[in-house]
Amino acid sequence: MFKCEFYNSELRAATADRSEFRTRQSLNKKMKKSEIKALSVEQLEQNIAVEKDRILKLQFAHAITPIENPMRIRQSRRLIAQLMTELNAR
Repeated sequence: MFKCEFYNSELRAATADRSEFRTRQSLNKKMKKSEIKALSVEQLEQNIAVEKDRILKLQFAHAITPIENPMRIRQSRRLIAQLMTELNAR
């Protein structure tokens, strides 16, 4: 049991700094469709990769301790869908 508590405390310490999630632009404000259309293919692919990484971190942090705003997970999923839709349209 001590091992599990130690493991959980390590994970909590590793994910304790959630300020990076709060300060990211896509989570604070939604990207407009015109902004998405203005991005190049490389920028779209890069943004998709960043958002997928962000959603994995959010889901992991939420599984350990509930995050303050779980709607951020949904916002990230929707942004990924919008970016992929624009990428597939090209």
